[in-house]
Amino acid sequence: MLLYFILVLSTILTASIFDASVLPVEEDDDVVSRVTQGVKAADGQFPHKVQLWRKKRFLCGGSIIHKRYILTAAHCLYDFTNDTQSMRIIVGTNKLIDENATVYKPEAFILHEKYTPKLLDVKKNKTLQHNDIALIRLTQDIEFKDKVKPIELATTDNYYNEGNKLIITGWGRRGSNIPNLPNDMLMAMAKVYNFKDCVTTWNRVTRIDEGMFCYRGPKKESSCNGDSGGPVINVQHNRLVGIVKGSYLCGEDKYPSLLMKVSYYVPWIKKNMIED
Repeated sequence: MLLYFILVLSTILTASIFDASVLPVEEDDDVVSRVTQGVKAADGQFPHKVQLWRKKRFLCGGSIIHKRYILTAAHCLYDFTNDTQSMRIIVGTNKLIDENATVYKPEAFILHEKYTPKLLDVKKNKTLQHNDIALIRLTQDIEFKDKVKPIELATTDNYYNEGNKLIITGWGRRGSNIPNLPNDMLMAMAKVYNFKDCVTTWNRVTRIDEGMFCYRGPKKESSCNGDSGGPVINVQHNRLVGIVKGSYLCGEDKYPSLLMKVSYYVPWIKKNMIED
């Protein structure tokens, strides 16, 4: 059964509702994946990228795919379905704290009906989340402009050939042992990892299905705590190919980073988007 969580409708806010002087940039311990070994992204370089906040906590990234919809990971929303009124979507900024950014409120969370909310635990040999994808429907249309635009979805498997160049983005720690979160968005280059090798490597821990794929960066670039739900784009065609799912450890070589495969879920996405 499709999970809908309806919020009280409200009007658009501006980011000035957050007092930057008192807003601690905290990450939620239950939400994993953040870009490591990255460099600062140019202002407005990724206009589709959004931030998901709950109260004063930065939770996850997401992508604008429609004037009314954000695409993200299901695990970013799963633990907060009883407190959805405190969620905010920030658009149009590379900064974690930006008083000039625009904030929208969600109307509904739409989690994949077959999402399995099990976290990675190597010692206990638990599986990763499968069907880790979700839509956020907003209370009103996003106003598109130079720094706020949707991104097109990858619709074929051609985008997932081994070696295809990718860009990953996010705000975060540059490694597992670095606690502070920079205010600026980071970006890093990576490449699609061989799928069979991805399956073999992760088979020690979990089952990789056809809705996932892996990537590696040339200098241990990867995702780490906080980038979950964010976009991974194909460099050549500027298409949204992946949703950040998680890494075993930030910047470690043992396990390639896992992504949800956007093209696999395009039918589900289209089915669950209500066109106005």
